[in-house]
Amino acid sequence: MNTQIKCTLKCVAMAAMLGTTPEQMHGRELFDFMDDVAKAEAAVLVARRRAGIEESFRFSLLHADGRTVRTFVSTKPLLD
Repeated sequence: MNTQIKCTLKCVAMAAMLGTTPEQMHGRELFDFMDDVAKAEAAVLVARRRAGIEESFRFSLLHADGRTVRTFVSTKPLLD
């Protein structure tokens, strides 16, 4: 993920976990893989990254077929 919250790396494992391909993920916003509740939570978490906060947490994403994929995320600050 870059500072604009877009997928920039081609991670085969994450793409498979979400039922897509690295090529299909590239350039898409991370929010594209979330339901509305997760999007609201992610907006707060992204603000924390921009504030320089590093943390780990559980987070739900959406599989291409619509089911929930529960993840454990470790984050680093987003710096320009």
